[in-house]
Amino acid sequence: MSTWQDTLSHRTFQRPQVLIETVYSNHDIFVSKFDSSLENLLASTFIGGSDYDYLEALYVDSSGAVFVAGYTYSSDFPTTVGAYDTTLNGSLNDVFVSKFDSNLENLLASTFIGTANHGEIATSLSLGSSGDVYVAGYTGSSDFPTTVGAYDTTYNGGNYDIFVSRLNNDLENLLASTLIGGSDDDIARSLCLDSSGAVYVAGYTHSSDFPTTEGTYNTSSSPSNCFVSKLDSNLDTTSATVTGTLTLPSDANGTEYFVIIDNDTDGDNGYIAATSDTCGPGTTVDYPISNVPAGTYYIYACVRIVSTHDSPPESDDFFGFYGTGNSVPTEPNAVIPSSGTVSFDITLGIMDSSSGIDDVGDNDDGSSGCFIATMAYASPMAHNVKILRDFIDVSLLRNRPGRLFARFYYK
Repeated sequence: MSTWQDTLSHRTFQRPQVLIETVYSNHDIFVSKFDSSLENLLASTFIGGSDYDYLEALYVDSSGAVFVAGYTYSSDFPTTVGAYDTTLNGSLNDVFVSKFDSNLENLLASTFIGTANHGEIATSLSLGSSGDVYVAGYTGSSDFPTTVGAYDTTYNGGNYDIFVSRLNNDLENLLASTLIGGSDDDIARSLCLDSSGAVYVAGYTHSSDFPTTEGTYNTSSSPSNCFVSKLDSNLDTTSATVTGTLTLPSDANGTEYFVIIDNDTDGDNGYIAATSDTCGPGTTVDYPISNVPAGTYYIYACVRIVSTHDSPPESDDFFGFYGTGNSVPTEPNAVIPSSGTVSFDITLGIMDSSSGIDDVGDNDDGSSGCFIATMAYASPMAHNVKILRDFIDVSLLRNRPGRLFARFYYK
């Protein structure tokens, strides 16, 4: 053990060897390592430059390497050769991200992230399963570094926008970087990743137009709200908008259509996304479905010509799968990306015993149309779809499709 004289408070204490012995003026950062009982100080080090340095986040990976992040005003804050950015950007504060070995003896990597215009602050840090480093915080810089294809590459206004950035494990490359925010101040305070690599960011916002997604818990903001946002591992949006055209064999003006996206063809276990509306004049109708998670799905549609939404679909209604018409595909065939807009056109045919509709449900017993009915009525697909309890049960129970429908719904 070596003895070090604390130049800030003039106290002397014993501690193990450290990476950096010198305390600079103003504020320096310290990182210390204890045993599990907190009885022994195993390693301790300073890191900083000649100006103010602030630590906000720390993460230890499975190998014991220690990652720290925060912000600094020091132009001589220690960086490493080959790091993403080795120069303080301007006279204000930049984000720093640094990596030590498990004994705090070696600075393995260290970089700035920032711009020359305004300051930025890192508040949270985490690692993905591949070892990439994710850091979140907030910036007042309209030119904060973002990457092509990221969710939001344009500053949104106010004093601060949120940033989320991804670097490789050696802090040499900015792999992805995005802004998130509205027209007022937005602050990120926490970041974590799930087992699939999705990135969750939480904090607070003063923006009434802070971006939210359809169907989430709360999509409207009061003067100050907490938020939770989810991005994919590439810091892009985690969902896409699906559009397409339904082609009908004859005029369906004034009748309802339903479009359903699902990862199977079993109506007994829900769906991924859906929409419904009323057909206009002509033999085609365009449909939109927003916020569809990335994946490969079945997409199919039903247009009611004979039946109404007070009864299950019947023969001579229209039905079709994307890519295969009336026939049920052997496997999902509609690939939806993690962002953007993708189009899937569906040609509908008359729903009858040869259409393949019998194979859609999990019963496979000839109960034509019960699956589509289940999806339409047991879901909040649109405001104009009546809820099943508005039906009179005795009416449903008078026919076999209706009995199957009721059984599914009340299960």
